[in-house]
Amino acid sequence: MEAVDVDIKSLKIGAISFFLDIYECINTDVNTLCEDIESKILKACERFEIIAKEVTEKHGIPYQTLRLAVSPLAEIVAPLTKNFHLKPEMILEKKEIPQKLTEIMFKIAYTLQNTSKELKIDFVGGFSACAEGGLSKKSLAIIATIPEILASTENIFAFVNVGSSKTGLNMDAIRLMGDAVIKLANLTAGSKGFGNLKLLTTANVPLDTPYLPASHHNRSYPDKGIGLNFYILHVIKNALETLGKDSNFEEIYNKIKTTTYKAVRKADIIGREIAEKAGVSYFGVDISLAPWLEIENSSIAEVIECMGIEAFGTHGTTTALFILNEAVKRGALMGSNKTVGYSGAMFPVAEDVGIIKAVKNNKLTIDKLEALVSVCSLGLDTIPIPGDTPLETVCGIISDTLSIGILHNKSLGLRIFLIPGAKAGDIVDLEPPFENIPIMPISKISSKFFHKKGNIPPPISSLKG
Repeated sequence: MEAVDVDIKSLKIGAISFFLDIYECINTDVNTLCEDIESKILKACERFEIIAKEVTEKHGIPYQTLRLAVSPLAEIVAPLTKNFHLKPEMILEKKEIPQKLTEIMFKIAYTLQNTSKELKIDFVGGFSACAEGGLSKKSLAIIATIPEILASTENIFAFVNVGSSKTGLNMDAIRLMGDAVIKLANLTAGSKGFGNLKLLTTANVPLDTPYLPASHHNRSYPDKGIGLNFYILHVIKNALETLGKDSNFEEIYNKIKTTTYKAVRKADIIGREIAEKAGVSYFGVDISLAPWLEIENSSIAEVIECMGIEAFGTHGTTTALFILNEAVKRGALMGSNKTVGYSGAMFPVAEDVGIIKAVKNNKLTIDKLEALVSVCSLGLDTIPIPGDTPLETVCGIISDTLSIGILHNKSLGLRIFLIPGAKAGDIVDLEPPFENIPIMPISKISSKFFHKKGNIPPPISSLKG
């Protein structure tokens, strides 16, 4: 394996993900299905934790979590759900979901949870459905049971893809996902709605990201593979601080590019070595700029300010973000020919100390975040909003953001933290380290627009042949 001299001592791997195809486990009997899923995971991932630890310790680069990404469960449960009577109205009107269906979904979820725990895998992605083209029984089965499943399990993450640049936006699915956000918040009210950390609504979902909740195995890839993501914002910030205050745009751009190249090269070597030792394919590294509360200087807002912007959210923020995002991508392409997933800038309000500060100082609103999405971010993430936010407003936040993704052919997603009992301006503590989080003000004007049904057609650009 090639050696690279990297002077980035503080690089940290966020997640090492094992992608696993479980389509061959499909069965009309749920017990057989679960037995086969358990057997397949145990066999495929038997040495995953041992190898990951061995390789990362060798390179002196720690990792935060191990993750398992399986095939979208909507496809796996299709034969088990085809005979159930399930319609969107049943979910929205809180009519009782067939008990047998709930039992099936819980059995599969607990199989994934218990098997992954046995292997010391921290989180599981793939409790998901793709509903961009319309709602089927299999996607409704996932959506109907998401709130209870995520509220009752510890390490299961879920997403539903509700739109794409080829199919447009499924507004019926968006309404169901807005409803799921509210239900999950109420079911986890004891932890102030923290269950929504595990739920994502997406458009143009990437096929190969290690980032949860979007992570899943896509059938167009080999049946087993390794992918990873890493924390680099603090490394970039430290590098930028070595520049003088009079540095020009080219110097800033090149410093970010060179730093990213070194980090990606190192992460790429680690990922390839893990895959080689595990005897599986190497999918690649997701270079997304993800902050984390427990790493000093790991804040995208602080990096933007280090580039010369006086306060994150003020005029110039979008331009600085454009420079940062493009420089990171250029450096990443130099460091690896295997970049996967979102590979862009993330703005998780509840996970970034700089963004938290900007919200508290009234320098940042949801409207400004949506503007940043249109340039180069990955959506609205961990957005804390009041607990009495109506369904129509939640749907509006989702559809406004995802419309940008549909128009510009971008992968976008939302995680909305609807906090029961909280109002705009409140400061709340969620589960550690998500503490001292400000509740963002939003418009609560209810719109009948979101009572309409159907799909919004794709943009004219989808006709490119």
